[in-house]
Amino acid sequence: MKKTMGAIHSAYYNNDKFRRVFEIFRSHFPKVPYLIYSDMGDDFSGYIDDYTFYKRADIRYYGTGPNAYWYDNWDIWHSYYERLREACIVCDTDYIILMEDDVFIANTFEITIDFDLCGPCGNATLSNYITSYLERKLEKKINPYYGLCGGSIFNSKKFLDNYDRILDNLHSLHYEYSNNLTEPIAIVGDGNFTIQFNLLGLDYKCSKWAGKEIIHPWKS
Repeated sequence: MKKTMGAIHSAYYNNDKFRRVFEIFRSHFPKVPYLIYSDMGDDFSGYIDDYTFYKRADIRYYGTGPNAYWYDNWDIWHSYYERLREACIVCDTDYIILMEDDVFIANTFEITIDFDLCGPCGNATLSNYITSYLERKLEKKINPYYGLCGGSIFNSKKFLDNYDRILDNLHSLHYEYSNNLTEPIAIVGDGNFTIQFNLLGLDYKCSKWAGKEIIHPWKS
């Protein structure tokens, strides 16, 4: 059975790159719901139409220094997951694909299989520390690759159903990190969405579209 797909795209100020990626996407998926999220950057409201939506963040997620997502900043992490939640609600689809300024859709594709989260299984892997940490916590082996980099697709229904649990897990991990019970900050939050799905007992799959229909240089 064919599944529905929406998209979220965090944009900042590079209008030319955004326009190129967006126009290529629309050439293959003209009616897929698409949420543009300005990361406290330029105004992208000119793209709004029946299938394209626009929001502007009050907190810059992809900042630098203490405002960067890899710092110990709960407000940044919460803002990130709230954006994903909003995309799920606005698009109201079975799945959400993460678009970025360097993610290109090479061809139309359909989602006809069920999965929790899928993305590239190329160069992007979790660190040995994080993999070992999760396998001890879950008492099972996990796929060591990570998702919600550009071009990854996640199950929006499962995300929404488990949103409160995800935030609870983030709080718990934040406590562990703050009390020196875990080492790298990536285990706590940042953009590593795979960790949150793993903690729910959900699985990361290697995308059948990565490197073919979905092109994300380096990570494919």
